[in-house]
Amino acid sequence: MTADLIARLEKLTAPDRETDARIALAAGFYKLKYVADMDTWAIFEAPFERGKWAAASGMKSEADAINTLSMFLSLRRYTGSMDAAIALGEHLRPGKSMSTIRAAIDLMYERGGWEGHEVPGMLPRFYCLSALRSLEAEGARDA
Repeated sequence: MTADLIARLEKLTAPDRETDARIALAAGFYKLKYVADMDTWAIFEAPFERGKWAAASGMKSEADAINTLSMFLSLRRYTGSMDAAIALGEHLRPGKSMSTIRAAIDLMYERGGWEGHEVPGMLPRFYCLSALRSLEAEGARDA
């Protein structure tokens, strides 16, 4: 999990599909790879050993591939759905969803509650942020 993704989540005030795509990549649900002989980027979906991938014309950069991934119907809405956010948290930190929810609620109120945020999707964004921060802190302790 990168500091860039955490910083991106910090700035969100509404659900964001590009951020959902970046979260899915960071969590390992998808991989991007440049396919030289086709001169395009491919999006691989887990489990990777099956070799399922999608390529679309015009994916000439990693940013193009992320934009394409953000339009996938199968991409979960981590920043806008509590179900998707909790599934992400369970994938990243199995058995820690209740402590992550508590941290998300604390973070929400630390930031002024609902003020300045779009209410329907606010808690999922804080949940994702709390899960990624916790994972990053665990990684720092292990290093």
